[in-house]
Amino acid sequence: MLDFRLTPCLKPGDWNNDKIFVFSTDKSGGLYPCFFFGQKIAVEVKSFLGASDVTEFHTALGQFLNYRSALRLTEPERDLYLAVPEDVYDEFFRRRFIQRIIIEYQLKILIFNPEKEEILQWRD
Repeated sequence: MLDFRLTPCLKPGDWNNDKIFVFSTDKSGGLYPCFFFGQKIAVEVKSFLGASDVTEFHTALGQFLNYRSALRLTEPERDLYLAVPEDVYDEFFRRRFIQRIIIEYQLKILIFNPEKEEILQWRD
C-alpha cells in the first residue's frame, strides 16, 4: 500500500461526488493540478454510484479521453489518471472486457480507499 494522502490534490469530502480534478488556470473552480513525487498528474475521480456500472464506465471513459486530449494540447507533460474506489475496481474493472478497454485506450488507473482517503495502487 502506498502511504500517500490524496489531500494535496483532492479536496477531502469529495470522494462520493463525481468531481473532476483536471488542471485549470481557474483555481477557484475546484480544479487542481497534482504532483506526485515530482510528476505532474491530473486525476479524474469517479465513484460509480449510478444504477449501472456499464453506463458509469462509458461516461468515465468518454470524459477521460476528452480530458486527456485537452491535456495533451495544453500540458503534454501532465499524465491523466482515472481514480476509482477499490471495491469498484475489484468488482467491475477486473472483468476481461473492461481490462481489454483499459489496455486498448491506455488508461492509467489510480485505485483508492475512500474511507481512509489513501491511494492503494497505481496502474499504468
